[in-house]
Amino acid sequence: MKRQSIRRLLEGYKKKQFSPVEITREYVREIKNCNPVYNAYITVTKEHALRKAKRLEKKWNRGKNAGMLFGIPLSYKDNLATKDVRTTNGSGDLPQLHSRSNRCRYPQGEQGECDHAGQN
Repeated sequence: MKRQSIRRLLEGYKKKQFSPVEITREYVREIKNCNPVYNAYITVTKEHALRKAKRLEKKWNRGKNAGMLFGIPLSYKDNLATKDVRTTNGSGDLPQLHSRSNRCRYPQGEQGECDHAGQN
């Protein structure tokens, strides 16, 4: 399921070809496999992403679709403070921040209906 467009993922959810949890697991697995080579992710939020994907999958199964990024795994730049996620601003020299609120605007509002897979 590598390199699928958002549209293709949403179509697959609708046709029950796969679920947000399955896609999130695959994305996290791909990050884990590739990150040692590319060093693109500073923080991987596997548990957070899977918890959110499970909640979204339940909503999807109840017919609640919140829009274009519903159930899509995303990552955010490490210089954007994200609630309960380690933020280093890309530097090992600066103290790590664990924000109690979001300093960035999530797609589709503060409670965005997408899966936060990590900081890059």
